[in-house]
Amino acid sequence: MAPAGRRVVRLIDPESKQSVRRAKITDRLPTLLAAVHLFNGVGRTAMLVLDFDAKRGGRGQVDADVATAIAWFTACGARIVTDRSTSGGRHILVPLAAGTSASFSELKGLVQALAARLPSLDITPNLNARTGAISVPGTVCSGGGHRLLDGPLANAVDAFTVGSEPGFLPALYTLLGTLPAPAGTRENTTTIEPDQTTCGEGDDLRLAAPFCWRKPLTADEAAFAADGILPRNKRWPTPSEARMSVMLNAVKNGYSINAILNNTLPGRPWAGLGRSYADKGPRPEDRLAHDFRKALTYCQAAYANKANQLAHRNNYTHPPQSVVLWLSHSLAWADREFRGSRHRWAVRDVLQALVRMPPFGRHPDWFGSVLLAGKGCCCGHEEEGVVYAEVSA
Repeated sequence: MAPAGRRVVRLIDPESKQSVRRAKITDRLPTLLAAVHLFNGVGRTAMLVLDFDAKRGGRGQVDADVATAIAWFTACGARIVTDRSTSGGRHILVPLAAGTSASFSELKGLVQALAARLPSLDITPNLNARTGAISVPGTVCSGGGHRLLDGPLANAVDAFTVGSEPGFLPALYTLLGTLPAPAGTRENTTTIEPDQTTCGEGDDLRLAAPFCWRKPLTADEAAFAADGILPRNKRWPTPSEARMSVMLNAVKNGYSINAILNNTLPGRPWAGLGRSYADKGPRPEDRLAHDFRKALTYCQAAYANKANQLAHRNNYTHPPQSVVLWLSHSLAWADREFRGSRHRWAVRDVLQALVRMPPFGRHPDWFGSVLLAGKGCCCGHEEEGVVYAEVSA
């Protein structure tokens, strides 16, 4: 759980709740309450951590909030580990996607948004990148006893090994209808600079197809878009978050501002969204356009790295279209068949390595012409520590 470069625990006196000293992480169970740092030395982390305190409404409130958060996170592709203390407090630990991390400022805004919806959530550990820490499963509790892991240890190890889906955080922002603060510069909500992540011009500008997702509006989003009424499930504190949630989903599905405006006209499927903007006062189209620019600008920044990777790949090599199709189908197959498996990323790496082999580029049928139609099969297995991919026609 400890971040890279901070392989130590803070030992805390359960009685005084004061930090006693730091100690190296070992296999021995600490005799004092032990907490690991949440962020590394440059303020980044590979894990989202939530601390639910029974003093904020009792055990019932904690359990209800944890159940709500788990439902939201799972719907967004998270792998989750939870534990509980003898006093009724609970932790949710969400490892981010393998090889990814998030900044202190990004997660600070996210946990603040969650705290507005979950009364028992204590965000104190998330508010200081240098000292923020969380006690670990198995450690001593301040009221006696030890923190207990929910579920088998093997499940927790697997969650931290595999990690969450790469789109977990963007999906969670969409669900909550909130956005992280722009990094480095002030947010620009007056203009949009077209780049490789967008296509179209003017009011037809939209997210380009390679960066879109294909997810319909959730039941809450569809209901709000239709009637403009907030649901009672605490997902959105105000109509502002509800509008942004619908807007983000629409932008990620490739809608332009023209398409969104047309859908919000009276009698159209999103008429409620249009009325919600109109309820704020005159010129609702300007407020809708403002939210559209925020959502599209966020998507541009979020997918910039993917765009650079695609551009580099296209500049580096131009494989035959048959190879591109084979890899596309094979990666989709790996994502489906190895979803939730620790072998998923190794299998993807092997598939991508195969297309760089000279025989494949010249003669893709060497690996089976059936695969070119996406009907083939790859089988990943671990043998003597090596993951193999077997490809056959």
